[in-house]
Amino acid sequence: MKKIIVLTGSFNPVTKAHFEILSDAVKKFNADEGVFIATNDKYLTKKCLLKVKTPSNFILSEKTRAEMLSSLSAENPKLSFWGYEIGGISANTYGTLKSVLRSKKKQYPNEEIKLYFLFGADKLKNVPHWQNAEELSDLCEYLVYARRLDMDAVLASDQFFTAHRDRLHL
Repeated sequence: MKKIIVLTGSFNPVTKAHFEILSDAVKKFNADEGVFIATNDKYLTKKCLLKVKTPSNFILSEKTRAEMLSSLSAENPKLSFWGYEIGGISANTYGTLKSVLRSKKKQYPNEEIKLYFLFGADKLKNVPHWQNAEELSDLCEYLVYARRLDMDAVLASDQFFTAHRDRLHL
């Protein structure tokens, strides 16, 4: 079985913490590969406008972020950058992870693929409200990077987490 961990984000900018978080998850879960996927410029611009209500002067281009992630991936042979959303592909987590799974099944046709989606605990409370949340839970397991958050309280706060607790790894 091939274990693949995916870390998505804007990576604006890419940091050492991104590298360490994905590298650590790959090591702890004995994964075969960790994949960075950066959102596209359109999504990143929209995200910045929603947060600050004014255009941001600090949006690195898709090309720059892709080059940075590719360079960072070269530091660990188990890490790679996949530019799926670069160029305007819709930034839909479910669609992106479904494409990763499809791609990995082609890459490893004789292997079962186990897909993990890695994200920070600050996003955990939003998971039940994501588009295709139920389907996403069937597609992958969640790796949640704890960040000063009462994880037990968050997990107890929604029936979704109770139903999918076996798919969540803290």
